[in-house]
Amino acid sequence: MNLWRRGQKASLGQGGNSCAKPCHHPTRSTRSAGNQHTRQHSMQKLIIHIGAPKTGSTALQSFLYSRRKSLEVDSMLYPDVNLRGYGHHDLAFLLGGGYPSWATKQDRGLGDLKKDLSQAAHSNHDTIILSSENFYLFPNPAALAEILESTGISRDRQTKIVVYIRRQADAHMSWYNQIVKSQGYTGTIYQSIEEYYSLWDYAIQLEKWEHVFGKENMLIRRYGIATLPGNDICADFIRATELNIEPPDSGGTPTNPRINRDLLEFQRLINRLPLPAQDLRKMHKELIELSMLTQHSNIFSDEPLLNNDEQSRLQQRYSDCNALISSKYFASQNLFDEITTNSDTDEGVRDPNHQMSMESLITAVGWLLLKQQEKAIH
Repeated sequence: MNLWRRGQKASLGQGGNSCAKPCHHPTRSTRSAGNQHTRQHSMQKLIIHIGAPKTGSTALQSFLYSRRKSLEVDSMLYPDVNLRGYGHHDLAFLLGGGYPSWATKQDRGLGDLKKDLSQAAHSNHDTIILSSENFYLFPNPAALAEILESTGISRDRQTKIVVYIRRQADAHMSWYNQIVKSQGYTGTIYQSIEEYYSLWDYAIQLEKWEHVFGKENMLIRRYGIATLPGNDICADFIRATELNIEPPDSGGTPTNPRINRDLLEFQRLINRLPLPAQDLRKMHKELIELSMLTQHSNIFSDEPLLNNDEQSRLQQRYSDCNALISSKYFASQNLFDEITTNSDTDEGVRDPNHQMSMESLITAVGWLLLKQQEKAIH
């Protein structure tokens, strides 16, 4: 089924939409039949992957970055618009209002990135792909649409906004792990839930993009074991966007691994130090390594940040927005699997002030001292 063909409804178990009555937006293609490309992929495409955060974005970006040369052979371009960490994060930051406190600023400004986009626009590739979860985190779709139009990258191209959504309870726990280990966050999981509650209200967040690019140009995919083929975001992205490339081999090293609960609390306490976020995360790679090495041991606690009862109550708070997204994009199917609760094992709210044992604390400190010694030797 061709999700790029107008006037045709998609039915892949994921969200893909095209209006029966065409909507007019500045980024939509207006190509005539006489301007069709003679290559196998006749319709030129602009694919913009915007996240959401904690839905495998880094893995997808790493895959696209590693395949840049082979993509270009097949007339697909993952352009070097200040690529950093495999994605187009600087473009997202600058369009979204500037660099957040936890990000390292780059010397190249928006004018330089516009030149990169203009160069990509004139590269004669059939498909151009941009990707950053920070487009979702710091949304400014109107500014993005304007720069795509002014640089010519969206002209004569069918533009699609690809976004992955995740069950909110899972997203909150994963997001908390991310902001503690990488952004210097010092609050509890419960404080994080309230501060970032609207981030996972997909009805609010996606409407911003629908308003600019049109509902028919939104590809909404569900992130989760039950909804991704082989639990592989890369394979699902290829399928959803109808790209003619081979998916990566299964397995491999995680691209953005989490850290266990004890080490997360250790990092959260370090984050209280009066230092810039960039300095606070200098040892987060060592903590990630330690977490991975000890994941099958009993050295550290790795209990979930929320028990099943808490997750279920949190998920219920999003029931209205999920129902709206379901009716709009998924023919009123259930968006996510239900969270099962067991009153015999779930004891309600856990202590929000989780404490490491002295043994775990000594292990973490000793590991960091050894890693520092290794760096000094080399």
